[in-house]
Amino acid sequence: MLLESRPIRYAESPALRGFAAMIAPMTDAATLRQNISDMIVRLLAGGEEELAASLIHPDFVNYEADPERRAGPAGVLATGRWLRSCF
Repeated sequence: MLLESRPIRYAESPALRGFAAMIAPMTDAATLRQNISDMIVRLLAGGEEELAASLIHPDFVNYEADPERRAGPAGVLATGRWLRSCF
């Protein structure tokens, strides 16, 4: 049985509510794509930790992460280190 496909509404997910608030001021799609690419490829996968301050909002919370990897730029850095240690 296939699940019904429908758009995700930010208000339905606690994790996405914070994300929506962070990206709302950015209206330039190319900048948004570049920032997300930099976060995934350079910061999380590549370990360029100096990017964290410019890409991650201080109030960012990853509700799916363990508590020590949950909040702010430091949490994202810890998640990146954890992910890189797995592979």
